[in-house]
Amino acid sequence: MLARCGLTAKHVSSASQEPPFSRSPFHAIHRRFLAKVRQGLEPHVFQLATLSLMTGTQFDEWLRLFGCPSAMVPSWQITLHDARTVAISSGMHGPYFQRLWAVWRTAPAPARTLPFDEFVDGLPPLGSVLPPRDSYLYLKIGRDDRLLPSRFASGSLVGIDTSRGLSAEDGPDEIFVVEHLYGLSVCRVAVVAPDRIRLLGEFAPPFPSLFELGSEAVVLGRVTGELQPIEPLGERRPLRLQRRRRPLVSVMATNVKPHTYVTAARERTGLSLREAAAFARRMAEPCGPECVISEATFGRYETQDTVPRHLAKLMTLTSVYALDLWRYLALAGMVMPLSTRSFDDRAMSPMRLDSGLCDALRTALGEPQLAIDDIYVFGQSDEGWHPLITPGAILVLDRRRRRLWRRRRRSRASAQRPLLLVQGTDGQYIAGYCTVQGQELIIESHPLVPSRVGRVDLTETFVVGRIVAVLRLPRNTQSRIQTARF
Repeated sequence: MLARCGLTAKHVSSASQEPPFSRSPFHAIHRRFLAKVRQGLEPHVFQLATLSLMTGTQFDEWLRLFGCPSAMVPSWQITLHDARTVAISSGMHGPYFQRLWAVWRTAPAPARTLPFDEFVDGLPPLGSVLPPRDSYLYLKIGRDDRLLPSRFASGSLVGIDTSRGLSAEDGPDEIFVVEHLYGLSVCRVAVVAPDRIRLLGEFAPPFPSLFELGSEAVVLGRVTGELQPIEPLGERRPLRLQRRRRPLVSVMATNVKPHTYVTAARERTGLSLREAAAFARRMAEPCGPECVISEATFGRYETQDTVPRHLAKLMTLTSVYALDLWRYLALAGMVMPLSTRSFDDRAMSPMRLDSGLCDALRTALGEPQLAIDDIYVFGQSDEGWHPLITPGAILVLDRRRRRLWRRRRRSRASAQRPLLLVQGTDGQYIAGYCTVQGQELIIESHPLVPSRVGRVDLTETFVVGRIVAVLRLPRNTQSRIQTARF
């Protein structure tokens, strides 16, 4: 890469010791750097940031070159954390969801269900509707600390617009994300005093619900979109509460010491040092022993302002502690490298949007085989017999799982039967729970929507695939996407 950019080791070494790199010695690249890399010495992450800026190459390409792509962090954060709601690092890859949401507000739902690649061809240029900055945060809803369990399934991913906080015009159904002394909550909020809020859920939370703004709680923003899996994580378990230190150090903090930010992150996840070390060993099974971090080493990161020397351990720390990789490195003093984090004025082509959405969904769902042909946009004239499936919703299918269950004397519960997208001979789509009885396909609705049962001949239907997740996005138009309640 250096030769391609016309750079020599001498030039890189000299430039790396001048501003802005001179503010941290870890940015310095010595003349024997290349020789040491050839011998197997791994560069410091700060040195990769230096190379990114000097060569004009995306930072993630340098991380991938040394075997630690940035997508590894959100993927493992989603895999490891089930019990508690955690923030998902999204700073090191392109914010494709936000690009999609920006244009989705202006586009009506299609008349009929369409493959995503066909629908996106008709969208306006994204360069004309991009927001001024990347203001989104992403969360994974935990199994044990949900305050709105009928609204968000465990394991759901939600997008939060951090530029939209509390206001006097908020309606009673607005849903916010609040960080408080006991973790993160996705809930409704009542302002009881200028400096106090109360968290409102479907039941009394297992912790005090009244907090003082600033020192005990921070409203991070409001929920504007969600990716909900059809199969939730499992039954709720008793929540082990651990009160965090005061004053509160938020996931969005910008002026704290790195070790303080790391400590607050572990407290936010509810993990002990022993549990953190167990998560690290779990990562090491497929990724290699270099990912192992002991309890003592985790403790050192919470008391010293040192970034892990090895890239694998950096990925382990940010994955286990659910840290935002970008923010953590910025707090540690790293000069920010080139990244797709910031928006530009260029229009984004449909092909880039397709690939970006696929990459994001593969990471979010842990489905490496997911292709653009597995993504559909649900139409206005089609029938969705499930509360999540409304006009304009994006359906993520597994087209390899189209098996139809034979109806037994004791019918399977709706949670166990497959939720399928079916197309009739007239071209109309129906999304519902499907079983087979004789030569008939029986399609039934979800218990939370008006009861409906359809019977069609097997020879007159085509099973497109099994619905594994539904992505619901904000829209300006008044549609059932906004008014559906669970």
